Amino acid sequence: MTQFQNQLNSDKQQLTKIISELENKGVTTVHVHGADLNGLLRTKIIPIRHLENGMSLNSALYAIAHGDGYPSGDIVYESPYVWFHTGFGNIFSLPVFSTLKQLPWRPSAAETVVNVYE
Repeated sequence: MTQFQNQLNSDKQQLTKIISELENKGVTTVHVHGADLNGLLRTKIIPIRHLENGMSLNSALYAIAHGDGYPSGDIVYESPYVWFHTGFGNIFSLPVFSTLKQLPWRPSAAETVVNVYE
């Protein structure tokens, strides 16, 4: 079993409880924040139920520099794990429970920072 699977199994009960509590408050989506190659936060908006089994991020975040909307000519950093030969596959993440909160200015949404695995 991988580190991600072990952590998911360990957190599953608490994660399900937190998601249910947020859904009872009307939350339907979550803004998931993960750091990229340069330490900048990248956000993905997903249905909150998708957090139950962890979520995936494309590994290109760790190979391609942030292009500020103009990625033409971006440097791609070669890696034995994330590269053209791997197809820039998905990496897995789990929410940091202390950051999983409902947004007061958008009651139908929550946000969380994630820990990335594998």
